[in-house]
Amino acid sequence: MLLVVAAHVSVWGLPYVGDNPPGCAYLMLRRFIGAVLGANIDIFAIASGYVGIVSAFKLSRIVKLWIQVVFTGLAVLVSLDLFAGIQVQPMDYMKACIPIAKNEYWYMTAYLMLCFVMPVLNAGIKALQEKELRYVVMLLLGVICGESFVCSVGALGVEGGYSFEWLAVLYVVGAYVRLYNPLDKSKVVLFGCIFACAMIVGWVPMLLQKLSLLNTVHLPRLFEFGGYTSPFTVMIALCIFALCLKVRIVSEKARRVIILLSSTTLGVYLIHVQPLFFREVFGKILRNLTVSEGDVVYSYLCQLIMSTALIYLSCTALDLLRILCFKGFGIVVGMRKMIKGNNS
Repeated sequence: MLLVVAAHVSVWGLPYVGDNPPGCAYLMLRRFIGAVLGANIDIFAIASGYVGIVSAFKLSRIVKLWIQVVFTGLAVLVSLDLFAGIQVQPMDYMKACIPIAKNEYWYMTAYLMLCFVMPVLNAGIKALQEKELRYVVMLLLGVICGESFVCSVGALGVEGGYSFEWLAVLYVVGAYVRLYNPLDKSKVVLFGCIFACAMIVGWVPMLLQKLSLLNTVHLPRLFEFGGYTSPFTVMIALCIFALCLKVRIVSEKARRVIILLSSTTLGVYLIHVQPLFFREVFGKILRNLTVSEGDVVYSYLCQLIMSTALIYLSCTALDLLRILCFKGFGIVVGMRKMIKGNNS
């Protein structure tokens, strides 16, 4: 989720406003970091398969997920209307009540569809032998990522990764990682792969553009190096995920903190990308965060880190309030049931 927030900050904010060109070092750094941050959704989808393949299907989880999405959307709109002076239209409230149908959050729409087919995917994955599942994973990634690399607009229906189909593909990949652990490589190899792939995604397009300018010839855009379905982005996501698997949390206090933060992770996403909030507040704030002449690299890095941390922590605190409201509601309902039971 930190990668998601940082990606939004880097893409929608921190524009360069100097009179002179910012310099090659700044451009290379920004492209390199953008390539790493761009793996965020792929990591989420891989993690879904890693966890989902050993989890039982529960309809109650989908219901709770839907309730959280609706509650958070409505809470953000009410807050904007009452405290920010932003006029909220009735249509905005209606969309918040049916967020999946209105595609308020593209990821939640795609993920909800994935939740319904998880039992089918799990049954199919477990029915295959390791060799067969490996071929399926290689074929899926090879065809989809290969097409994405050759042309930016594919015909396979994955919509550049903004789709249920792409989440389902990476769900299978994550399940394969959980069952057979193919990512058990050294940290040096994993970091080296991330660095190499990020250089390709970030710097090769810059080089092609430079060559096009030097030769005064327009080079056709034959290859799409970035994007969720890019083979290089998928490799970055897999390597980051593999590095996370190597982390061992020993401290019990650290475990509790991680569990607490994990419960608010979805809330961070739902709050800061709520469409009206993102358009009227979040986007405007980010556009006011600029990088000017001087030490642009230092300025960019500091503002990126500070903005990401501030947004993440603020949304985490707000979602903790949502958790407390839900727990309070649950306690009240439980007490009423207990009182009715005693009276009967």
